[in-house]
Amino acid sequence: MASEDSTDAIRPEDDKEEREFTEQERGLMAELREKHGRVRAIRVQGHGLLIFGKPEGKGVARKAWKKYKADRDRPGADVQALEENFQRTCLVHPKGAGVIDAVLDDYPGLDTAFSYTIAQIFGGDVDQVQILGKD
Repeated sequence: MASEDSTDAIRPEDDKEEREFTEQERGLMAELREKHGRVRAIRVQGHGLLIFGKPEGKGVARKAWKKYKADRDRPGADVQALEENFQRTCLVHPKGAGVIDAVLDDYPGLDTAFSYTIAQIFGGDVDQVQILGKD
């Protein structure tokens, strides 16, 4: 984990590292968990805390994930644009049309971290599943 004065651009946050959050951020995370269920935060130098969560509404997250996967797998698809659009859909804090673009302008490689974080939210985190019947 990077220190506050580190030049590292990104520091993933999770529930086990609550000490990394301020009291205000803990309150915000709790509020967003109530609203979106599973949320994940990434702290980016110069941009602060970005919090990703599932889109609200019954069945909305599943529909959004299926559409994203179908569009991504389409021949000739602009995968980078689709990923960035899906990241905008899942960003729950701070709100704003240009947040993802501003971060990616400064740190273009963070799109991979965003995608990994969003996959965790949608259940792509292997820690969330128990695989049974292994040989």
